[in-house]
Amino acid sequence: MSARSTILLHGKIDTFCSFSLVNRRLIEGLRRLGHVVQVVPGDRLVEAPPRVGVPDVYIAHDYPHDWTDAPGRFNVFVLVHEYFRLFREERTLVDRLNACFDLLVVPSRFTRRAARRSGVKIPILLCPWGVDHAEFCPTAPPVPLRTRKRFRFVYVGGAFERKGTDVLVRAFREEFTASEDVALIIKAFSYEWRRTWIDGVLRDGERPGRGPEIEYLHGVTPSVAGYYTAAAVGVFPYRGEGFGLPILECLASGTTVIVTRGGAADDFCSRTNARFIRARRKTTEGRAHLEPDRRDLRRLMRAAFRRGAPDAASRARISASVAGLTWTRTARRLSRAIEAGLAATRRGPAGWPLNGREPAVVWAHWTRDGGGADGAIAAHVDRAFRRRFPRYHGLDHRSGPWRGPVRAVVAEAGHALEHFLAARRTSPDAPRLLVCGDVPLPVAVRLSDLEKVRCGVRLRPQLLLRPMRLWRYAQERRLAHATVAWSRVSRRWLRALGSGDRPPHVVEPGAPGRAVPFRRPVRSLRFLFVSPDPFRDGVRLVLEAWDRLRPARAELLCVVPAEVTESARLIRYLVRHPAIRILDPLPRRRLRQLYPSVDCLLLPSLGNGAPLPVLEAMGAGRPAIVSTSTAAADLVSHGQSGYVVRTGSVTDLVEGLARLLDRPRRCVELGDAAFDTARRYTWRRFEHAMGELVTSLLNGR
Repeated sequence: MSARSTILLHGKIDTFCSFSLVNRRLIEGLRRLGHVVQVVPGDRLVEAPPRVGVPDVYIAHDYPHDWTDAPGRFNVFVLVHEYFRLFREERTLVDRLNACFDLLVVPSRFTRRAARRSGVKIPILLCPWGVDHAEFCPTAPPVPLRTRKRFRFVYVGGAFERKGTDVLVRAFREEFTASEDVALIIKAFSYEWRRTWIDGVLRDGERPGRGPEIEYLHGVTPSVAGYYTAAAVGVFPYRGEGFGLPILECLASGTTVIVTRGGAADDFCSRTNARFIRARRKTTEGRAHLEPDRRDLRRLMRAAFRRGAPDAASRARISASVAGLTWTRTARRLSRAIEAGLAATRRGPAGWPLNGREPAVVWAHWTRDGGGADGAIAAHVDRAFRRRFPRYHGLDHRSGPWRGPVRAVVAEAGHALEHFLAARRTSPDAPRLLVCGDVPLPVAVRLSDLEKVRCGVRLRPQLLLRPMRLWRYAQERRLAHATVAWSRVSRRWLRALGSGDRPPHVVEPGAPGRAVPFRRPVRSLRFLFVSPDPFRDGVRLVLEAWDRLRPARAELLCVVPAEVTESARLIRYLVRHPAIRILDPLPRRRLRQLYPSVDCLLLPSLGNGAPLPVLEAMGAGRPAIVSTSTAAADLVSHGQSGYVVRTGSVTDLVEGLARLLDRPRRCVELGDAAFDTARRYTWRRFEHAMGELVTSLLNGR
């Protein structure tokens, strides 16, 4: 690999877990082999995107799996899977691997078989993890333990169901008594949310003064090598394992293991260094895994206890059985695969799997199958381009980048990077149009987080504020020749962030054109608040305004995710007002069926650039109360088709609600005007505008 070639590795670096350990070892090994390795940590939050360029090689190794990104000329995905098949909910992962990645790296034959069973078709490299034999060796000083028992079983790792810790504790208690000279040491770390589970396992079946001794230790330590050398046997009755790094470390320390048969550890465990627990295949909650036989585990532990602690020669022999598994070997194997893959891409355009040689207009989006507003807009863009351009291709997440020459590329923000990079390689002069429908992603997350703090919700690490998300967003905007937004609100946010020399274009989506549906007699009013991001869209303002008014003959439906119930402040409003009903998020089709049953839509958002929900409500003849930071503020005529209130003002929202509550028939008058407005925003108008925009870019205007 030439000095100018770069590798970008994305994954955990700081967290105390096997993902971080493996990533750090890969980075060190690849750099020693002469590679230029840049790192984007997956476990940090930042305010600005990392200062790294677009790489030649991209390596993804993180959990939860991030299958969005594949920006390299050669893309590598590292997968460690603990079950016989990938989960149904990870179907998108399989689609993305087949569409966007060039190589899947797995550490075990077990994971390789699981990937193939699940439909992965790209090449798979078997690349076992290694162990630091200087740290994990028979001469590592044993850690001091509280127990006085001389024969010790040890378990090291996460303590939860998949690891079979409950099987181990139960088998040990059933087989041994307090009078026997034996103890079980459980050294656990990470997985803090599992502490309640393991505490319950340790309490269940406990026999104070009569049961065998169990020493449970939880916490991070600089090294766990001394736990292995302080014990006679390691016990790992896992239900599912993708490799088993603690098992390998135990063997390297010269301690034999008792391990589940049929899993990933079979790759490096043998009769020389291990005893195998019989296991059967079992499916739990749709996940096929191994179930170790507890009676067989008891038999093996009893036999190990009778044999006694191993001598120095036995420990040396066990350690030597895994001497070939080193991190240097791992890095070299990965390096060779990367160099071969990158060399293939450098052969020029003939080496690329071209989808077609005639230039095409490409529309790249995530999916149009989700049923949401983004999916609806994507479908209409697709229809517009099919009518306008004879040579056209629509791509979703299952397609991967278009490898052939292009006339123009139009792509959704957050999913555009790979398509822009591919187009720059094959057709550098072709225009690249970035679609930023809602407010920019970093802005949306910050607005949402600010509201969550006000509502007392504990902030979780947001995917959009992780370094890779910010880096990706910055790269997409840098590569775009032009930008289009679905509203003037989005355009204002984009310009505030800096959108280049040319201001963003605005093309408003359409609304279904149909007659005003039948209305029930207006005696009491029903209001609707609907949002996939309720905190950013002002759920606090809505509930606070309702609490101030305390309407006697009105109902409020909130179609929102369950996260609103994490706020004690919002829960108090819900408890005080039984007329407020929380509904789970609905598909777009069912949501459109809900509009005729309500009288007014509420969306006092702190920043929402997507006007489609309000347009659809107006298209059903329903007025809306929206904020000045909502895309629909340009569509709602204040006092004629609804009300526009100041952003963040509960007082203004109270006044707008009070006007309708005082005169319920006013909803009918406003709704008629709202329908007349929505009727002008047709999908045909939207499709024509999108076609004209791309045509103007092709003509250099």
